[in-house]
Amino acid sequence: MALELRRLTETNFEDFCRLTRDEGDEGILGCYCAFFHVSPAVWEEQCQKDPLLNREVVFQAILARRHVGVLAYEEGHPLAWVSIGPLDDFLWGRPRARALGADAATTAGILCFAVAHERRGAGMQGRLLAELVDYGRRHDWEWLEGYPFDPMACEAHPHDKLGYPGFVEPFERQGFKRVGPHWNSRPGFERWIYRRPLRPSPRGDHGPGSP
Repeated sequence: MALELRRLTETNFEDFCRLTRDEGDEGILGCYCAFFHVSPAVWEEQCQKDPLLNREVVFQAILARRHVGVLAYEEGHPLAWVSIGPLDDFLWGRPRARALGADAATTAGILCFAVAHERRGAGMQGRLLAELVDYGRRHDWEWLEGYPFDPMACEAHPHDKLGYPGFVEPFERQGFKRVGPHWNSRPGFERWIYRRPLRPSPRGDHGPGSP
């Protein structure tokens, strides 16, 4: 059955809350994907003090008309959440936006996946990426980027649940190319930038950072 992607708005916010409150791959109760909108220190404090503060951060981002992400539905049932949008819509994405320069305005970053428990391990990331390519074209984005951890890091740290930004293999199957290390990559927790054009590139490459 086909997936339908819907932008997160006030009208489907409760579906988002159900998926990100306690079903995120990182397993942090009350995360709400607010991590990408505030500093790490503020996010940690809010997780401990009152996770509903994280919920409010994301709701305010919606009211500010930022593209916070999309929900994936199948026959009207919400199955997955993807934090995706132009890099400048996320505090977390600002270092990458500065590095990209003019291309940042048309580059959307894929930051996090949260899949309903009953649908995990069923190839959902690949299906979501395929739909996101079409979605990005409809929104006039020119590039999609993903930021998965290296497979060896995921294997070495299984309890850290490093799958929240997605895994390398589905990105590669959907035509994303590795263009360089992630700006927060560090020894033992190596991470990469994967990039895919949404229309033919006049340069014939994958843009800034391409080898």
